[in-house]
Amino acid sequence: MFLGLSVPASAFGPVAMAIALGISGIAIAIDADWRSTGSGIRNAVTRSPMSYGLMTLFCVWLIASLLSIDPVKSTSTLLRMTAFLLAAYAACRYLSARPAALSLFLRSLLVGMLIVLTYIDLTLYIWPDLIDLVSMIKGRPVAWYGFFKGHGSVMAFLLFCGLWAGYREGGAWRPTGVIVALLGLLMIYGRGLEPSLAGMAGIAGGLTLAAAIAALRALPPRAARAGAAIALIGALGVLWALIQALPPIDREVDATSVPLIDMHRQYIWSFVLHQVPENPVFGVGINAVNMVLGAGANVPGMGQEFVPSHPHNWMIEVVAETGILGIAALVFCQLVFLDHVARRLDEDRWAALTAIVCFGAFWTSSLFNFSIWTSWWQIAFLISLIGPLAALTARPALAGTPAGQDFQP
Repeated sequence: MFLGLSVPASAFGPVAMAIALGISGIAIAIDADWRSTGSGIRNAVTRSPMSYGLMTLFCVWLIASLLSIDPVKSTSTLLRMTAFLLAAYAACRYLSARPAALSLFLRSLLVGMLIVLTYIDLTLYIWPDLIDLVSMIKGRPVAWYGFFKGHGSVMAFLLFCGLWAGYREGGAWRPTGVIVALLGLLMIYGRGLEPSLAGMAGIAGGLTLAAAIAALRALPPRAARAGAAIALIGALGVLWALIQALPPIDREVDATSVPLIDMHRQYIWSFVLHQVPENPVFGVGINAVNMVLGAGANVPGMGQEFVPSHPHNWMIEVVAETGILGIAALVFCQLVFLDHVARRLDEDRWAALTAIVCFGAFWTSSLFNFSIWTSWWQIAFLISLIGPLAALTARPALAGTPAGQDFQP
């Protein structure tokens, strides 16, 4: 139950999320079949192309961490992420083998979203003084119009999970799923005062990715491969054009170069990209680009640092901190994951589409918001994916195949 509540609880901060995760983690650890989970990990390592990609990714990122400006910080970040991924895998296997537990997870997710989003939207649109509850818990004044903005990025993928969870559970849960999705949209809009643009971009990116994959799946294999190649080349072309439009780091601020992206962020991206040619293979180290020489200097004509904390863009962050090999290994894993989920569209169309939309929404919103190494951000994404992936892996049990089989490309 608490696993489903953990992501909605993140709206109030990482501590609330950690409490829910701690309780659910203890419950799963007590009840889980660890022998089966260990066997599943061994089988995945020996059989799955995804596992080969992940092992390659881990090795490349480990080298980047050891060669980092701050090896301790980089290595600890990598090991922490690895632990999150293994825990998510164990939770997914646990839920896929226990239909009742999966149903409880989805229903608690819906209840948590309904309670949290009702409180947030009442605060934003009707009764701003409700924020005093958060101020009391935090022990400091909190602005009602801006505090929940960061959660808009989470809601970009979580609202699709809620919508799917309601549809899957049926009965009164279906209108509940629709309600939480609408409440999520209202929260993302933020009354127009502090809208989550990253959240809006995430929704658009997730839906676009799902529509593109569904369209490609409807084509003959050769045409689908050609279409995917054209889409990839087009995306790379747009990316290159945006990079070329970024302002030079030695030019004083005058006007934005890229529409809809704030001026400071453009200078951050430009500065971080300048680090790539100096460390092209393994980068400067995970979670360390803000420590390079000049990162703390002020942008010309602006009283803000070039890299105050992180680049606010996962692609730029990964290529600068883990090099060309690091970003290539990550993109390979992403493509393998999407290919495998797409192949399961015929088994459970809505679970597969939900996983794809969540995946696209997370990576799209991560182009504009938090550091990709942020713990709570990674955990929120992984837990949101657990539901549809557990449903996909449990589904073969309907045809007589043991439930809880590995999710393997």
